[in-house]
Amino acid sequence: MAKDDHNIIIFKILVYLYAVFKGSEVFEQEKYDKAINRKDINEEYLFKLYKMMSDEGFIEKLPFKKAWGGDLIPLFDESDMTITYKGIRYLEENDSMKKRLLFFMTRRIRS
Repeated sequence: MAKDDHNIIIFKILVYLYAVFKGSEVFEQEKYDKAINRKDINEEYLFKLYKMMSDEGFIEKLPFKKAWGGDLIPLFDESDMTITYKGIRYLEENDSMKKRLLFFMTRRIRS
């Protein structure tokens, strides 16, 4: 599986935001970057994933502006992102995601 597989990246984002939502983590940019393996993700691709996740209703508080040429410009700070009920249900209802969620939530995101 490719490191930048969109399902895995989406999963990692949602798991981290779910941990923040539950109060078992406080959003810290460095921890978030490590949790989603940001150094291996193209920034433009990550913004497209954020937009897609927002459009699907998995996360909220992500305003964007489209620049000339169609590039997305984020008008938010990542620490403002929140998982929605639909995002939590996605983690719980998707069998493969549910197994991963249980694994990650039991071991918690490490610093």
